[in-house]
Amino acid sequence: MVQLFGQSFSRNELQGYSTNIGQFGGIHAVELASGRGRGVRALEVATGTGLEFTVLVDRALDITHAAFRGRSLAFLTAAGEPHPAYAEPAGAGW
Repeated sequence: MVQLFGQSFSRNELQGYSTNIGQFGGIHAVELASGRGRGVRALEVATGTGLEFTVLVDRALDITHAAFRGRSLAFLTAAGEPHPAYAEPAGAGW
């Protein structure tokens, strides 16, 4: 059972309300396409209860954007979501 819109639904009940259950929540794989974050893989997660967030796969599963019912929960820096290649100088790593 899943809690959605203040009610409990089974998967079959939810499918009766929509042709695509993904509209109620899910995970979408994306890749950032601009700026210093170009090429960073990310997962956009929507729980269906109002919690939505983005996980940066290539940045140790860093959570970037996060919101609950449209209200921001995340602190976003001016640096944005840079690619890991910008994190340390070449040759200075492990």
